[in-house]
Amino acid sequence: MANFNSTAPDWDQMTPLLVSGDVKRTSANTVSVETSEGPLVITLHHFGARLRFGECQFGQYGMLIEEPVGVALSLDSVDGKSVIKGGAYTLTLRHDPFAFELSTAARTELK
Repeated sequence: MANFNSTAPDWDQMTPLLVSGDVKRTSANTVSVETSEGPLVITLHHFGARLRFGECQFGQYGMLIEEPVGVALSLDSVDGKSVIKGGAYTLTLRHDPFAFELSTAARTELK
């Protein structure tokens, strides 16, 4: 049996992710963000947010029958910050270094 290695990564040695280009709506329900590690695609849904790096693909995992359709979004970007709103959720992106906060009117869901 293989031994489990519980060593944590040395986070101080990792280069932080940055928003390096445009943050733009690419459809009524999708925002695309150019980052230092490639494109990030964001959608908001009734169940929360999906953040996806790289090419969107579906493996045969049996978890998703089809890709969920996101809600209509609004996007405002100023001073190194982008705010995406859709449905009951607000996703705030900080650009340098990249960070995000998902919230509803009632509380912060994820930070």
